[in-house]
Amino acid sequence: QFQLNSANSQGGAIWTNRISMDVVNSEFYQNIVTADNDDMLGIGGAIGLNGDSAYVVEFNIANNTFIGNLATTEGDQIALFQSTDNPTDITETNLFLANNAFFSFDPDSEAGQVVIENESNGSITSNGGNFFNASVDDFTLDATDIFDEAAFEGDFFVEAEEFDRPLIDLTPLLGTALVDGGVVTSETPTTDRIGLPRDMSPDIGSREIQGTVVDVAVNSGIHNTLVSVLGTAGLVTTLQGDGPFNVFAPTDDAFAAVPDTVLQRIVGDIQNCLTPTLTYHVVGEATDDGIVLSPEIVDGDVETAPTLQGETLGLEANSDLVVEVTHFAGVSNVILANLIANNGVVHVIDEVMVPEAVVNTCLNPNSVEDLQASGIDLTIFPNPVVEELQINALDASIRDFEVSLIDSYGRFLSTYQFGNGSHDIDMSGLPTGNYTLLFIVEGEMYSTQIIKQ
Repeated sequence: QFQLNSANSQGGAIWTNRISMDVVNSEFYQNIVTADNDDMLGIGGAIGLNGDSAYVVEFNIANNTFIGNLATTEGDQIALFQSTDNPTDITETNLFLANNAFFSFDPDSEAGQVVIENESNGSITSNGGNFFNASVDDFTLDATDIFDEAAFEGDFFVEAEEFDRPLIDLTPLLGTALVDGGVVTSETPTTDRIGLPRDMSPDIGSREIQGTVVDVAVNSGIHNTLVSVLGTAGLVTTLQGDGPFNVFAPTDDAFAAVPDTVLQRIVGDIQNCLTPTLTYHVVGEATDDGIVLSPEIVDGDVETAPTLQGETLGLEANSDLVVEVTHFAGVSNVILANLIANNGVVHVIDEVMVPEAVVNTCLNPNSVEDLQASGIDLTIFPNPVVEELQINALDASIRDFEVSLIDSYGRFLSTYQFGNGSHDIDMSGLPTGNYTLLFIVEGEMYSTQIIKQ
């Protein structure tokens, strides 16, 4: 994904010189090329392709999405430049296009969308399946290409001069000719940008829209645990409904990072713990169309998004244009956004989020048996603690146990796997205050309070 890049002279995101190149399954958002003086060309807002060679140079551009790129002189999206300084019989530069989606902020731009300099030494050929919302003059459209000057006007685009947008909402593509509107050529990639397979009627652009948000999770290959617990909670049918749904989907690695103590507790109570945790990851009515990761989220702005569970999430783009999701226990990052389904969109996040209600109901140490009252031979020393906390498991019957350290907000700070003997936990870097140790011994949970000084 190439977004918000800028360059002088040629190619806001990519510039090539005297090499052949294939570009597939990529997204170019609001890149810009300028010409600060007469020596600079200012061509190719997204891509500048330069032949200038005594060889045949070819470029295959297939199944890419271009949105709002700008050039000061020629080619808001792509410019093909072939110098005539060295005209020989074999000097030739050719560009082939297939299944690309070209969206312009300004359909009447004088720079044009896909242009060629010095046509006598090069060509642009459409192999079909391209979509344009702005006119093209430098080559002949194929019969399978689509031209719609009014496409998504006022609904899809932001102002052209606003180059601080971290994400572009692609959901207006749903229900349009871009779905299944592509052609199959030798350059058509077999999968899309995230690895979803393309069929015999590929979608135009970088992404395939395949089924519901559940199907997107199933096909991703990194949401196996999420799909499993959705099945356990009986939420698969719900998320296969009309929607629209925004699913903030934790990866398998995110679930693996959850302490076993926590995961067992949550999954063990479907109604009170698992279902509300999962629906905390789903936003259903944050905007009119249900899509919250849209161009409206900019650096410094915070969007409040109500979840199906009832509590809200905060969405903010940080200075690196990464969208952060603020939840009850912390902040998760969107590591891959806008995986489009036919009933919503999936945003991949790096952390499992637990709502306040579940922390209070399911993970509240006060709801489990007190360690000291249990009679189990586990001792904690010293308490209050300043630096090292020692846990002694001297009973030979205690072979393995798990300990989680929880702060006063209910956040799980760390989890340890211990066996029989004495063990130390470093508390020196923690703020002063009250903490809880949550133990799981032989499948049973116990807790005790400690004070950090």
